[in-house]
Amino acid sequence: MNTMNTCVLFLRRVARTHSKLENIPSKSSLYFGYSLFFLGNVFHTIAMSAPHWADGAHGHVGLWVICNRTSPTASCHTFPKSEEWIIFPQIFAVFTLFLSLLCAGFIISGFVKETTLPLVHAICNLVLFAGFCSIVSVIYFLRRYNRLGKVAEYAGWAMKLESVAGSVLLVGGMLLFSLDPS
Repeated sequence: MNTMNTCVLFLRRVARTHSKLENIPSKSSLYFGYSLFFLGNVFHTIAMSAPHWADGAHGHVGLWVICNRTSPTASCHTFPKSEEWIIFPQIFAVFTLFLSLLCAGFIISGFVKETTLPLVHAICNLVLFAGFCSIVSVIYFLRRYNRLGKVAEYAGWAMKLESVAGSVLLVGGMLLFSLDPS
C-alpha cells in the first residue's frame, strides 16, 4: 500500500509541475503574438503612407501619389480620376489599419481588465484578416500596375515593407490562434 501512495503522490507532483510549465509558454506566446501584431502595425502604417510602392527611372508610385522625375524638379500629384484601379488597394490598406486599431483597442482593454485570454480568439481572427488584406493589397497593386503597361523596374521599399507587415500580421495571428483561451 505504501508503494501505491508513493506512485499517486509522484503522479500528482508531475501533474502539478506539468500544468505550471504549460502556463509559461502560453503567456510568453501571447505576449510574442501581441508584439508581432504591434510590429506589423508599425510596418503597415509606414508602408501605407510612403510613396515608394513601385520605383522606376521616371519616378515612383505609392498608394496615394505619383511622383515624376522626368522634369528637372520632381513633382508629385494624386492619382487622376481615370485611375480607378488604385481604389481597391487603398481601401484594403485603410481597412487593414482599421482592423489593426480595433485589435489594439481589444488588447488594451484586455490588459486593463486583466482578461486577455478570452479575447485572444476574437483578436487573432482580426489580426489574421488584417494580414490577409495587407498581402492582397500588395498583390493587387503589383498585378494591376504591371498590367497597365506601367512596369516598374523594381518594387519599392514601401511595398516590400507592406509585404513584411502582412506576413508578420499573419504569423502573429496564427500564433495567437494556436493558444488555448481557457
